[in-house]
Amino acid sequence: MPRLRMGVRGMTCEHCERTVEGALRDVGAQDVEADFRRGQALLQFEGESSDLSGAIERAGYVPGRIESLDAPRTSVRHGDADYDLVAIGAGSGAFAAAIRATNLRARVALVERDTVGGTCVNIGCIPSKNLLAAAETYSQAGHHPFDGVSTAQQGVDMGALVDRKNDVVGDLRKSKYLDLADHYGFEVIRGTARFTSSDTVDVDGREVRARKFLISTGSAPWVPPIEGLDDAGYLTSTSALELKALPESLVVIGGNYIGLEMGQLFAHLGSNVTVLEALDRIAPHEEPEISNWMSRILADEGLAVVAGANVTRVEGGETKT
Repeated sequence: MPRLRMGVRGMTCEHCERTVEGALRDVGAQDVEADFRRGQALLQFEGESSDLSGAIERAGYVPGRIESLDAPRTSVRHGDADYDLVAIGAGSGAFAAAIRATNLRARVALVERDTVGGTCVNIGCIPSKNLLAAAETYSQAGHHPFDGVSTAQQGVDMGALVDRKNDVVGDLRKSKYLDLADHYGFEVIRGTARFTSSDTVDVDGREVRARKFLISTGSAPWVPPIEGLDDAGYLTSTSALELKALPESLVVIGGNYIGLEMGQLFAHLGSNVTVLEALDRIAPHEEPEISNWMSRILADEGLAVVAGANVTRVEGGETKT
């Protein structure tokens, strides 16, 4: 039975997905999987495409293009390559490429030397938003505006917060990445890849040949060359999310979105936070009105924001006032 991808416009939630899946099954489609975020449905179906379009219309959505995922490959493999595509790195970019390629019936593998999932799920959006939500809950317990509602702040257990964050990250890494590899049928090879020829990489002693390679190794936090910084010690946006003890005070060098996110997180948990920005305003790439309002909001939340501050030297030692 042919495997198809069908565009479906108008889906906005998981309920829409279930409705579309049911409508397509009613006309004989099998293995139906709708995705409202991508505006599509994957399915197996043998029959007239008009039956699928009619089912979608009757369900209240707009049918789109229907394309076969069983089309023959348009390219020719080079020799005895193991894979059509090998991505070096296993973050979101590599997974998007792998899913698209396997839908076109390519043989795909991802090589990852560290943790599958890349920045977003492991050290970026997901863990930071989880801790931001927890910090906001703690802050509101002591600063909400509703008279007559009794709350209490009884301290912060950073170890428990970080452990819970790690549980969330682990669950999402499995469901949104590792399980997808199994579902779509591409391989994740653990190890460090090194090119040994134009069509071959060595992965910790295993030779892997491919027709095409995708370099998707991601990025890492950059540490500015400030005098004394290495000796004094510092956190990055990655290591700050692993702290098991709440710092009494924190200076954030850089007032763009990541620095502001980190600063607000620790301020909500009770740290004394100062944000230093070298340019004339925080969030310098946004409209000036946005920067002004953000400065007001952060000041109301207790953060000290200093713009036009060029940090030239850092010293360790006792806290200075």
